[in-house]
Amino acid sequence: MAQNSRKKPNILVTGTPGVGKTTTSSLLTDATQLRHINIGELVKQKNLHDGWDDQFDCHVNLNFVTFFSFIWLAVFYFYILLNP
Repeated sequence: MAQNSRKKPNILVTGTPGVGKTTTSSLLTDATQLRHINIGELVKQKNLHDGWDDQFDCHVNLNFVTFFSFIWLAVFYFYILLNP
């Protein structure tokens, strides 16, 4: 098995809207000097959503193609940019 030279972990924080994912991630970042990438912000910046849900106050309805674009973008950020 190949040796991995990475020193820092990738930590994925998930949850429903409004539970404190961003707050928790920011606190974790401050405490550990890890890098925080907010995938929700990437979804908005790259327009990887199908609209806005006023009831739940969040972006919704990722379609099949958009979903895989989102996954590729997340993998790119976590693997390439976080790899020391």
